[in-house]
Amino acid sequence: MILEFDPNTGGLPPGNHPATLEQVRKRLGFTPRRRWLLNGLRAAVEAYWAAGIDEIYIDGTFCTEKPDPGDIDGYWVEPDEAVYDRIDPYWIDFELVLVPHLRKWKLKMWADHGVEFFIHPAMKASPELGFPEFFRQDRDGNPRGNSSSEGGTIMIKSDAQRDRTMVQIEGFKQALAMVEQKTPGKRYAVVRSNYESMIRQLEDDLREYEELKSGELTLPHVERLDQIAPFIAKIRIAKGVSQTELARRLGVSKQVVSRFEESDYQTVAMCRLQEILDAIGIKTEVTLST
Repeated sequence: MILEFDPNTGGLPPGNHPATLEQVRKRLGFTPRRRWLLNGLRAAVEAYWAAGIDEIYIDGTFCTEKPDPGDIDGYWVEPDEAVYDRIDPYWIDFELVLVPHLRKWKLKMWADHGVEFFIHPAMKASPELGFPEFFRQDRDGNPRGNSSSEGGTIMIKSDAQRDRTMVQIEGFKQALAMVEQKTPGKRYAVVRSNYESMIRQLEDDLREYEELKSGELTLPHVERLDQIAPFIAKIRIAKGVSQTELARRLGVSKQVVSRFEESDYQTVAMCRLQEILDAIGIKTEVTLST
């Protein structure tokens, strides 16, 4: 059973929450975007089931109150090494493709279905850290909950997250080096490709953050007020305002701002968004037309 979101974090309570696909749909499919992602989840899970994979875990912002999460993250537990001969090759293809509207490289399964799955225990976040432990922490290192399915795009938003991402990259590189010492084969090729794609995506996240920190930001034209929210964290970074400083200007704790940004400000009322934009120092102009 999937528990209610923690009112203090907006996410599931720490730990695993076993559920069927139907229970996941009923509990977490509460917006059109989420229902579209659930279609991708079903396609992935059915392919994994067909290959004899019974343990599948999902995580990321999909397991939070965020109305429109960017994707569904997760991992599946390797039942045996022969699984790589049974599974549809599409779901173990970790080559990256360019997603034009994001100007980012992503897995094909992400581009087509909005899902991103990794492999346990064949892969580790570092030589000492497996994916179950890795997925039980958010990007700030705080504990969070997962949902397991039976038969939370993320950007770097603070220097602390940047430093943690750098540690993650180094951990993946060390784990990759250990894999490269093993006997080549299909399992080796899949795992190696997966590691390389994860490292590249994290390095892209670092590059984006450093560009924002330098003040490089091109704002798109938006036609709806609700399209502003996803850009607020980028604007804040480009303006040189830290989460701590924004919290001080708003008269709230840093944890409140961190939670706002975990959901890309999607759960923040419009009047509050205006206060936040004012605090960052952003001038807004609204034109109404019929």
